Amino acid sequence: MFFNTKHPKDIGLTYFEHLIFAWRESLLLVVMVFVMFIHAVIPWIMGNVFPTYLKKVIKRLEVSVE
Repeated sequence: MFFNTKHPKDIGLTYFEHLIFAWRESLLLVVMVFVMFIHAVIPWIMGNVFPTYLKKVIKRLEVSVE
C-alpha cells in the first residue's frame, strides 16, 4: 500500500524519531554509494565494507519493526 496512515506509529516511532532514523539511513546509504564506486574502480580495497553495512542495516530494521 502506498499510503499507510498508521506509519510510523505502527513500528513504535514518533514522527521525529522516524524522520531522524530515515535521514540517518539515507546519509549512510549515500556514503555506501561512494564506497562501492571506489571499490568498483579499485576492487582490492574496501571489499567487506558493504556486506558489513548490509548486515547492520538488516539488524537495525529488524529492531525497528519489533
